[in-house]
Amino acid sequence: MTTENVLYTDGHDVTVTESTFQVRKNHYRLEGITHHGFHIIKPNRVPAIVISGLGLLLVAGGMSNLIPQIDYALNVYSYQIMFNDLLVIAGIVLAVISLLINILLKERYSVRISTAEGDKNVIVSERREYVNMIVEALDQADQSIRPNRLEY
Repeated sequence: MTTENVLYTDGHDVTVTESTFQVRKNHYRLEGITHHGFHIIKPNRVPAIVISGLGLLLVAGGMSNLIPQIDYALNVYSYQIMFNDLLVIAGIVLAVISLLINILLKERYSVRISTAEGDKNVIVSERREYVNMIVEALDQADQSIRPNRLEY
């Protein structure tokens, strides 16, 4: 029985040898992988942008007294808050929430492979270095299998 040279392992989920790529319980033969690479997964910022836009509309509507004054006021301690003031406050709260959402959304990184079954993000992580080490090990393994292959 021959032992394969392990090019990379994280000790748990990922192992790259000269002929196989193992992620958890999935095994991929390197001959079956037509392409592999580093991929950046951008977060979806549309919901935060929509919330921010709604907040800005509420602030603009409240500041321009878009709603005619009605006989409704909220009394907080000794302050009287009118309906348009409530719109401004609600708009500012929504704008702050959208800002926090945008700050918390982070890019994720993946090892993407192409096989006969299609493209797959087999490893996804917020740690760029981790994903980059796996891609480098796959590059090294690919060079041992196909030494004359040109990367594009």
